[in-house]
Amino acid sequence: MKRTLKIVIPIVLILAILIGAYWYFIRKNPKLTAGFCTDTADWMISKNHPSVAVWFYDRARELDPMNGELSLKLANAYRRNGNFTMTERTLVKAIQDAPDNTELYLTLSSVFVQQDKLLDAQKMLDNLVNDAVIAEIAELRPQAPSISPEGNRYNDYITVELTGQDGDAIYYTTDGSFPSLASDAYTEPFQLEAGETTVCAVAVGKNGLVSPAAYVGYTVSGVVEDVTLQDAALEAQVRELLHVSNRTLRTSDLWGITELQLPEGLTTTADLPYFTGLTRLVIWDKGTLDYSFLSSLYALRHLELDHCSLSSEDLSKIAALPNLEELILSNCGLSNISSLSNLTGLKLIDLTENSINDASALVSMHALEAIYLGHNALTALPDFAGFPALHTLDLSYNALADVGPLASCPSIQKLNISHNRLTAIGAVGSLPALTFLNASVNQVEDVSALAACTNLETFVMEDCLIKTIDFLDDIVSIREVDIDYNEIVSAPHFRDDCLLESFSAMHNYLADLSGLSGLQHLTVVNADYNNVRDISVLASCPVLAQVNVYGTYVHSGGVLEDKGVVVNYTPAF
Repeated sequence: MKRTLKIVIPIVLILAILIGAYWYFIRKNPKLTAGFCTDTADWMISKNHPSVAVWFYDRARELDPMNGELSLKLANAYRRNGNFTMTERTLVKAIQDAPDNTELYLTLSSVFVQQDKLLDAQKMLDNLVNDAVIAEIAELRPQAPSISPEGNRYNDYITVELTGQDGDAIYYTTDGSFPSLASDAYTEPFQLEAGETTVCAVAVGKNGLVSPAAYVGYTVSGVVEDVTLQDAALEAQVRELLHVSNRTLRTSDLWGITELQLPEGLTTTADLPYFTGLTRLVIWDKGTLDYSFLSSLYALRHLELDHCSLSSEDLSKIAALPNLEELILSNCGLSNISSLSNLTGLKLIDLTENSINDASALVSMHALEAIYLGHNALTALPDFAGFPALHTLDLSYNALADVGPLASCPSIQKLNISHNRLTAIGAVGSLPALTFLNASVNQVEDVSALAACTNLETFVMEDCLIKTIDFLDDIVSIREVDIDYNEIVSAPHFRDDCLLESFSAMHNYLADLSGLSGLQHLTVVNADYNNVRDISVLASCPVLAQVNVYGTYVHSGGVLEDKGVVVNYTPAF
């Protein structure tokens, strides 16, 4: 028993001492302990042991969490140890606990600057919310640099000068991005090149504070000077256009050129920024080019590219043209045109011969008057309700099964929906202004809805499944009908005042052409390979010039030939 007590009693005493020490130093006098940890950490800092000092400062802050001085010391210890992530976290947490401590903001700004995070420092200082801190920081913070001359459009090269307070370092960029300590120090005035330039400048004080950013925009254009074109083919073309042989070209010569088609043999587009007067530019068969020159062609209204390879970045450069009205991008390998959606001022867009399967980017182009989307991969149409001025629409050679959205665009006058997968075109009957329709090579049987298209002038529906076109009986505006390769038995009974000039119904089942008799403007009838037996009914057409009835039961020109009409038929043997 005595032996056991000799072991237990010392252990109990040690535990009591430890508990007492914990209670006295941690619970009753935590600041005393915090002071000891702080002193130890300070000593470690003096001996250049920041990693050990971090541990002691962290223990001291746990005991005295509202002590902003401790947070600063801990942050600086992390900073000396190269751990900027923990430095920032410590200061941010301290600011949350003590938002009125100006020294914390000063230190955090200097930490950002040390890491070349000028934008972070500027944003932090610009978004202060404590009024007292704002006032104190304003007294210490550098002012934004002054940039001169003022932003404007200049027709001569200008030199830009930045000025700030004595002792402040100035950093700047000329592309609108935020400056960096690493490469953007301002040392002397600099000259701007031709084009658009945005100068951004900030000042950094010795106290680690960053000024508000200053931005100024310049446009340098119209500088009259000698110019040497880099591309020989382009220079030869320009000299021919200007009728200039030997003298040195000047920029003012190039400004006067308003229309240009890039020549064969062109190797570089580096010269094109000089042509700032261009309103029309045509580029054919050039493969891949650098289209950065487009940013200088702010007067361009018509851009035509055919058989050129275009990336999404190239499309974005095209979309940035401010005055573009007509855009032709045919055979350019396009599948996605979403980058073009900003071209809200376009009046004509031609995207023929590409691989586009989604045309929804066009819905923002409310000024469009003509859209050409033939030979693509469309399976569905966007909403056409937002095109009040649209009069021409080409959707041929796609994979459309429904043209219902067309009903919301009653302004359409010319419509090509041939070579699709359509079985019905009832929506076309909602287009009262329609004058031209080509719906050939579809699986359409019923065209009766077209009776509402009372302004129709040209009707082309070859190779469909149509059995009757009686809807044309009362459409007096019709001038041309082409219904080859269908299943039609008889011609419509056109009104006497109908304007029909040409009627083609080859490869049908026509037996009766009497509906064409008496038409005052009819000049040509094509009725090859039908069941026609009698063409004398056409003798009452006063200006008829030619009738084709090969492969029918007509074996003589008869009365028509007597009247001087050319009749082509299969002779009887």
